[in-house]
Amino acid sequence: MGRLHSVTLAGMIGCGFAFTPLVANAGPYFLKTTISVPPSPDNNFNGTVSPPGNFNTFDISFFDPTTRLDYVADRSNASVDVFSGATDKMVGRVGGSGQLFVGQVSTNAKSGPDGVVIGNPNQLWAGDGNSTLKAFSITPSPFSYSPISPTTNLGSSGINTGGSFRVDEMAFDPADHIVAAANNADSPPFVTLVNANTSAIIKQIKFDGTGGTPSGVTGIEQPAWDRNTHSFYVATV
Repeated sequence: MGRLHSVTLAGMIGCGFAFTPLVANAGPYFLKTTISVPPSPDNNFNGTVSPPGNFNTFDISFFDPTTRLDYVADRSNASVDVFSGATDKMVGRVGGSGQLFVGQVSTNAKSGPDGVVIGNPNQLWAGDGNSTLKAFSITPSPFSYSPISPTTNLGSSGINTGGSFRVDEMAFDPADHIVAAANNADSPPFVTLVNANTSAIIKQIKFDGTGGTPSGVTGIEQPAWDRNTHSFYVATV
């Protein structure tokens, strides 16, 4: 989680949000611009840095190289904010009105949104602070969204992963259309595998020393999908 008042775009000329591979002579890098983040009706955060209404807290972001949109988990505004690397502008917001996300609360492990990822084309997934995983159908340009139609596991309240704390970082398997979402703050921490086509929970893996998982794990972090091995990899603490 960080503290700032605007989103900063850093990159090479014409790259916008694009992430440049680490190669020799890739620079120089410089500050390109900053983008103001407006307050939402759900912003009541009163931190020590700024008065209520400012963009003070966030968790993580996900950049989609296809659409050149960057999705920022903005806890201050209880929303996922959307920025364009092509135009260097904020183009939309998911939530921020109507309490789709918990927002920033006194307990960090219960704040949200947290992890974000683009799953199937035009599908946004975001973890929330009440152990729920939420999905939205999105239209990239002009940006708009709507919650995915309710099923057995998914409604306006999201997919309940059964934990007591936030659904944090996640990854997507495009071959089998699976979202892997980590409940990092629960004890034991666990990963939930969700079918992105149906929103059904496929399986949950607890890091408690059983089923080949390591023992003594106190936390897990960002999962990653490897297309060569068709496997998810999860960092453990």
